Amino acid sequence: MIRKHRIIKGTVFLFLGKIFTIIIEALQILLIPRILGPANMGFYAYWLSVYFIVARILGLGGQHIIIKYIPELRIKNRLMIPSLIKKVIYIKLPLFFLILGLGILFWTNEISYFMIIAIASLLFSLNLAGESIVFSYNRMGTYALISLIRLATRAILVVVLFYLFHMTGIILGVFGAPLLALLLSLFFSLRLLPRNHTPLDQPFRTHFTFGFWVYLSDAIQGMIVWLIIILSRIYFEDMTIVGYFGIGAQICFSIIIFVYFINESILPSLVEFRVMDNKKLRDSVRLAWKYTNILLFPLIFGGYVLAEPLITFFIGRDYVPGTQIIKLFFPAVIFFGLIRLHNQILFVYEKKIKIFLTQLINLFIFLGVWFYLVEQGKTNYAPLSLCIGAAMAYLFILFHSNKIVKVENYMANLLKPLMAASLMALVLNLFEVHSIIQLFLVVLLGILSYGLLLFVFRSIGRYDFEILKEFLKSVKISGAEKKEL
Repeated sequence: MIRKHRIIKGTVFLFLGKIFTIIIEALQILLIPRILGPANMGFYAYWLSVYFIVARILGLGGQHIIIKYIPELRIKNRLMIPSLIKKVIYIKLPLFFLILGLGILFWTNEISYFMIIAIASLLFSLNLAGESIVFSYNRMGTYALISLIRLATRAILVVVLFYLFHMTGIILGVFGAPLLALLLSLFFSLRLLPRNHTPLDQPFRTHFTFGFWVYLSDAIQGMIVWLIIILSRIYFEDMTIVGYFGIGAQICFSIIIFVYFINESILPSLVEFRVMDNKKLRDSVRLAWKYTNILLFPLIFGGYVLAEPLITFFIGRDYVPGTQIIKLFFPAVIFFGLIRLHNQILFVYEKKIKIFLTQLINLFIFLGVWFYLVEQGKTNYAPLSLCIGAAMAYLFILFHSNKIVKVENYMANLLKPLMAASLMALVLNLFEVHSIIQLFLVVLLGILSYGLLLFVFRSIGRYDFEILKEFLKSVKISGAEKKEL
């Protein structure tokens, strides 16, 4: 019973952590662009993209290795855990120096900026390893806290240091956040690890192989979202345009985090149900598919229609000229969200190569379409390259996922929310918004009309409210359990 209470408490911590993460991401989008302005926002978005891409490359599957094997070693032989952690860290260093050398050649005129960003990426990668240790020891509250502090610190430092040191301050702000997060993760993780250690009972390459394909997939997936900003910097001399691309990518990324949260919340259950109860696995997949689409489509369609007033009142009028660029990031989010659920199915059934090929297809088609649009002079439509690449990747992963688990009511739970969101968008498009009060009323009308349409199409009903009631009840009970523990 105690173990059950701890699991429930951990789940609630993760849930709250994800919610606050989404809130902080939203606040960053609202705060940083308004303060920096479009040109400086382009500078910030560009180096933030380099930071995330280098950090992804430096990951080398370390998070997956730690999360996979530490729980096992805690039971088998705790003294092997430090040896595993050292191996995970040491393999990053040769790759880091290689990236450093290549980066110095590529960023000849911006060596100082690149050096700071590269070191920040290494710190971020090491911090994620520390967070994974905390996660593996079921310290979910601490795990969620470190992530939140890193996000909040970056926003605060970028704004404060920008006022003090201008563009250099932006770089230092990006550097400071992972440094503080790493110190926190070291403080908490080192207290969990045994002081003595013994060698691993099998070669490290055995552990490394497990995370390699997942690592490649994650690295490519991260590149796809952030590479578009780097490409915009290379092909467009105007940093203001790069700033528009940066806003679009960050909005896209924030919505993706929200959608991924729905799917990630069922992953542990899918792993368990695959072994214990195939019917429950299919039910979980069906519900995840249904609720992902119900929440995804109105966000994308509503955001697309109301993009200009949302940008005007919340991000700043300086970004209104880039509305078309920003809007064209929205369709890609749909396919990223659809891919995620099928990705979870392949992960549970250990189809890692298929996951890798999905992202590889996504990357190649994205790059091909990008260069085609740019060569044709259709730069404003360049964000559509993300959508087309993701759409082709979705068809590939759908085919392979469907051979493993056929999702019940797949088309119904796709088309009904799609039709409801489309009709909602038509309703919203009838209104002109000239004030924030009008925007609020139109959004409220959109929510009500979408909910009504879902009822009309029988996409939601009494059963869905019962599920919501059970969820809220479990959160309430877990809070009570927390007091008892």
